Amino acid sequence: MNWQVTTPGTIVFEKEEPFCFLFPIRKQAVLDCVPEIYDIAADRELGRQHDAFAISRNDFMRRFYANDPQTLRKP
Repeated sequence: MNWQVTTPGTIVFEKEEPFCFLFPIRKQAVLDCVPEIYDIAADRELGRQHDAFAISRNDFMRRFYANDPQTLRKP
């Protein structure tokens, strides 16, 4: 979970409401990993999905920082 606090004030988590996730991992398991790097463009469909997400996210963030009332409405 990632929390971005955008206004001053108090944050309240209701009883039994999850606020973080913890999962134990042995340090050696991480150290034993060997990363593999691939070009996302090598998979056309995955690249298309990523581009669509990036465009959508950038548009949302533009509206968010412009204080668009529809974007800022609480669910």
